This record gives sequence, C-alpha cells and structure tokens, in this order.
Amino acid sequence: MLEPKTLFDFAGVTLDLPDEITQAVDVLASSPAEGRGAVFTRPEICAFILDLAGYTSDQPLIDLRVLEPSFGNGDFLLPLIDRILSTVPKTAHQDRETIEQQSKCLVAVELHYPSFEHTRQRILDLLGHEGFAKRDSNRIVDAWLVQGDYLLTSFDESFNFVVGNPPYLRQDKIPEVLLSEYRRRFQTIYDRADRYRLNKGARVRRRKAGER
Repeated sequence: MLEPKTLFDFAGVTLDLPDEITQAVDVLASSPAEGRGAVFTRPEICAFILDLAGYTSDQPLIDLRVLEPSFGNGDFLLPLIDRILSTVPKTAHQDRETIEQQSKCLVAVELHYPSFEHTRQRILDLLGHEGFAKRDSNRIVDAWLVQGDYLLTSFDESFNFVVGNPPYLRQDKIPEVLLSEYRRRFQTIYDRADRYRLNKGARVRRRKAGER
C-alpha cells in the first residue's frame, strides 16, 4: 500500500488578470513548439518516472490526486490515464460513483491551444474505446483538463503527485509583462530563469505552503 505523501497545496492563486497579461499568455498559447519551449518525452522515460514516483497500477489511483502541469501531446498524461483506468474494472465505467471519483483524481494543464484540443480528442477517443458513454467521457475530460498557463492557474484542492516535463523557454523569450507577473507571484525567480525553473520554483513554493 502506498504510504501517504506530502500534499502539494495549489490553492489561492488568482485568475483575475489584466488584459495585457492575458494577451501575453495568448501569444505563448499560439506559438510553435520552439516559441513556447515545448519538450517531448520518450514513452520509456515517462513510464520510468511514473514508476519511480510510485504512481503505479497496484495503488488506489482513483483515491489519489495527480497534477500534470504542461501535458502537450499527452506524453505523460495518456500513460497516467491508462494507469487510472487499469485500476477500475470496465464493468464500473457506467457506475456514477466511480465516474465521480475518476473525474477528481487528475488535473492536467496545457497552454498551447492546438495541443490542448488534439490531446483532448485523443482522451475522448480512449474513454469511448474503454466503454464510457459519450456524456460521461465529456464530463470526465472537462474535469481533468485545463487550458491555460499553469503558473497563473488556480487549484481548489491539493495533490499527491505532480508529474510532467515542463517547457524549457529562456527568460528573454517570455513577454516582459508576463515575466513581471511571475516575479510578483514567486519569490523563487531571481537573476535569469527559464520557464522550467519557474515551474520548478512554483512547485517548491506551493509545496511548502501546503505541508502538513
């Protein structure tokens, strides 16, 4: 049985943003891979990291919560979902209580519009193949997926796991108004930093705030 882990508390981050910040986020959300620092991970590396983190199919995964902060094309997200689904019999895919549990065990964020839509459809197809009704598939996916900037996204609950491969975007490629907002929110940003360090620093700060 998996030992309880420190929860990562992500509550309290506001989404009430000025127009200039929203516009800067929109620029990144529409950028090609090199413009937003997208990095893709090989399947065997994803599997290794999930195993190393203890996010394995022999655990009660629908009772735990996992966050993927930049899911892209689903390199980590789809294996996460495969593992969640493998812990529940297909006969339970029409059970209302089980569907409700599954909708709460995962949150995944993606900034890039086309990647978000492409991966969303892949997940809908996967759930349909697994025997979920179309209405339930849409409900689960809408609960799981968030389109936006992880660093500016609010979360109303804590997480047992945070797994993913954040973007590697140099500081000078981040719009200045957006970088200023990151600096305002996160004291871990100093000197020169890329979005990978910003994501890592945000996790550290938020984890400290949520330690029990």
